[in-house]
Amino acid sequence: MKRSPLDLAAVATAAVPGLSATSVGWLPDDREDFSSALVIDTQGGRWRVRSPRHLEASVRLETELRALGGLSPAIRATLPFSVPSVAGTVRRGELKTFVYHHLDGHVLGLDELAAHPDDLGAQVGRAIAAIHAMDRETLERAGLSGENAEEHRRARLSELDQVAASGLVPARLLRRWEAAMEDVSLWRFNACAVHGDLHEEQLFVHEGRLVAVTGWSDLHVGDPAEDLAWLLALEDQRVIDRIVEAYSSWRGDKADPHLMTRATLAAEFALARWLARAVTRGDQARIDEAVALLNELDANLRELGDKPIGLVEAAPERPAAAAPVAKVQVLDDAGAPSAAGSGERGAEPEAAEAAASAPEPEEPLAEDSANEATAPEVIDSEDEPSGAGDAQAPEEQRSEDDAQPADVDEADAAPKNAPAAEERSADGAAAASDSEEPGEGQADDDAAGAVITDADVAEPPTEAIAVVRPEDHTKRS
Repeated sequence: MKRSPLDLAAVATAAVPGLSATSVGWLPDDREDFSSALVIDTQGGRWRVRSPRHLEASVRLETELRALGGLSPAIRATLPFSVPSVAGTVRRGELKTFVYHHLDGHVLGLDELAAHPDDLGAQVGRAIAAIHAMDRETLERAGLSGENAEEHRRARLSELDQVAASGLVPARLLRRWEAAMEDVSLWRFNACAVHGDLHEEQLFVHEGRLVAVTGWSDLHVGDPAEDLAWLLALEDQRVIDRIVEAYSSWRGDKADPHLMTRATLAAEFALARWLARAVTRGDQARIDEAVALLNELDANLRELGDKPIGLVEAAPERPAAAAPVAKVQVLDDAGAPSAAGSGERGAEPEAAEAAASAPEPEEPLAEDSANEATAPEVIDSEDEPSGAGDAQAPEEQRSEDDAQPADVDEADAAPKNAPAAEERSADGAAAASDSEEPGEGQADDDAAGAVITDADVAEPPTEAIAVVRPEDHTKRS
């Protein structure tokens, strides 16, 4: 279900007691799965509203809520960054909308990372190390999934058999992956907490500091190499080396010597996993795209001399760089291919677009009449909002995280600040109608849409809901 920013603002007022929205605008997100907006209230507070468009996306949000619940105050105290916290939820049928405290900062840009490899690269490496150092027993008690090294290896072999049966994967790649998976020496690692969907879009930077990490729906116990696979698509080897060096320094002897070798395998094999999902769904367009990317990878490997993944051994004090692979297409666990080397990353989970493409920003909501009330009513909506966390000081955030988020039924609890339907003017109703989100065929119009970031938000009006149109936006890649 697609929802307009005005709808999402109304949901926020229903989910968070006392919230009175004054400004709202689109936020970049996985367009096939979520509608997201940034809402600004009368006190200047910022709230991120994320509404699922289908049941699978709703399940992902609820999984993230459970994962965040597994991050106890003791665990959060060990992290050098903030994580989201949920303020409230609203349910409509099977779908649940979430409202989060807005995180400070902006999405880490690859150009920004390349410009400051010693500083930001070191912070990224430390952040990954801190995630992997989280208490795995606490996460397992919270009901999060987990597997040891051998279980992880066997699971990958099972997936390899599945994609081999399709007959669509080049034989060279099958042999390469099978050799790495059968080499048990590569799989001698201690399972640890793993983010599971880590890449530059999940990292938020403010004033040169990495301040927050988002996207925790795939948090589990498993192979730490999963969180380093995205590095293989970076063009600047200095950045990769600095991140790995900082990671190894913080992890000490827990950084196993074959970490980057398995990261290379994970980056390549993500294409095969994406193909398997497309075959299961019978999605011929994405099958064709996955096959094309696999053939491109096969050609790149042939040009590099077809070296096996495990050829490069590691120095004892740090993980080795993996065997070089040109133009590796890195995907996240949901199956979205990325082009990190070009500064762009696909943002659509389980439904990847072309390798070097990124989703366009949504078309913004038109400005409402200044005569309208300070908060919108919920229009044709029954969902429940819920909130997530902000990037405040750790002590302040932990006190917020300890409180359970409100869970409201949109049908039972209308926003206190929303005007009655009969009080809305005909002009206001027309503005709400015009705010509907662009459809699938409006990609060209989407390119001009407003996307709000931390640095782009102007002072909100106090009399009416208005879309903030930033002069520039951070493009999700």
